[in-house]
Amino acid sequence: MRKNFIAFMVIFGLMFCSSLAFGGEIFEVGKFDLPGNTIYIWYGGTERLGFLLSEDSKDWKEFFLDSDEGVDYGGSETFFIKITTGNQAKSYRLPPADRYQIFWNNKVKAWDVAYLKPR
Repeated sequence: MRKNFIAFMVIFGLMFCSSLAFGGEIFEVGKFDLPGNTIYIWYGGTERLGFLLSEDSKDWKEFFLDSDEGVDYGGSETFFIKITTGNQAKSYRLPPADRYQIFWNNKVKAWDVAYLKPR
């Protein structure tokens, strides 16, 4: 019985880590029902992380999240996120009414964003 449990944990861990490493879809955490003009950003890292959110990619609002924290951001039909690693900034357009995770993408050695797949 113990060997089966250990095997299950190893397989689950590999699947989860490979999803994070390659920017794939990750199981959803956090809020479930979002209005159509809202996004939810979750961060599961170990240190406080800052990033920017915008509704028009011109006027940015700064946010900070600690490990296992999330934030709702709403009021628009279009959203953008900007994350900086060193001197390099990445920006993404995020469709509303969805959830996203900020994670460390080991493949490109930079912070990245992934869609959180509903359970």
